[in-house]
Amino acid sequence: MAKMHLEIVTPEKPIVTAEIDELVAPGALGEFGVLPGHTTLFTALGSGRLVYTQGNQSKSLEVSGGFAEVCDNRITVMADTVKE
Repeated sequence: MAKMHLEIVTPEKPIVTAEIDELVAPGALGEFGVLPGHTTLFTALGSGRLVYTQGNQSKSLEVSGGFAEVCDNRITVMADTVKE
């Protein structure tokens, strides 16, 4: 199965760099999911739980504010705050 490259950063530091299978994040207008091959997307983030899956393991973080960009199986999350 195809993988996606995920980077999660805050203004202070990088938080996560990983190869993932799936992402679910809190958008400003509601939750959204991303799978490999997703169309290009740029969206504002809301506050809530961001969950990403690597194989059969899921990891989650609390994010608040910022933006997410999806392009060519690369996801960049630029969050105002992240709590692990």
